[in-house]
Amino acid sequence: MTTEKLETILNKTLGEITIIKSNWFIWKGLREELRKGAKYEKLLEYSPCFWTITLDNLLSKTLLGTAKLYDEDKECMGLQKIINICEQNQKLFPKNRTVKCKDGYTGEELSYIEQIDISECVRNARQKYQTVQNFRMQLIVLRDKHLAHTDKRIAVDAEELYHEVSLKGESLEKLIETAANITNSFLANLSGTVVHTEFHNADDYKTLLRYAKEGKEAYLQRIKSKTNNKI
Repeated sequence: MTTEKLETILNKTLGEITIIKSNWFIWKGLREELRKGAKYEKLLEYSPCFWTITLDNLLSKTLLGTAKLYDEDKECMGLQKIINICEQNQKLFPKNRTVKCKDGYTGEELSYIEQIDISECVRNARQKYQTVQNFRMQLIVLRDKHLAHTDKRIAVDAEELYHEVSLKGESLEKLIETAANITNSFLANLSGTVVHTEFHNADDYKTLLRYAKEGKEAYLQRIKSKTNNKI
């Protein structure tokens, strides 16, 4: 293992987490905007197939992507594997780092030496991982029995499984955030950088909804005008 390879693994994982968070963010946003009584509820009525499949795909990608992060198979590059790699390759991490900053009052440039304790970072990572074990087990059950495989007992009615497992949205978010925090903590100690795991334009689905609604209203207005003219 080299520093470059480890940094690539951490950055790639954080990129995957960013995609997962975006899928979840968009799914929640669309569901809220398309719900009964919401501003764009009619769009679901106009294109039920598109929106139903889109929402289902977004949720499935979120659940499966998060499950991959917490896959503990020794052949998988899951979060546990990353923690183990960092623990086994502590020599790749610097012992300290020079941090530059500015005095908030005088503007004078300052610097100080920041000590890096990768052993403590590993311990903290394992503790954080343990705090979400119950949520992880719930997610893995959903993955094994429905998302990645179809358990014969729930082949007809998957809703019963989801009701039984009862993985809450807040629990899923906790799993995602924990993965991001652990991975970013290693990257920060390794290279002095972190990855912002949110796209700045993740809410541009609102533009799509607005254009679709305005376009539909304009279309209906044209039809109404043509009908009135014929009369």
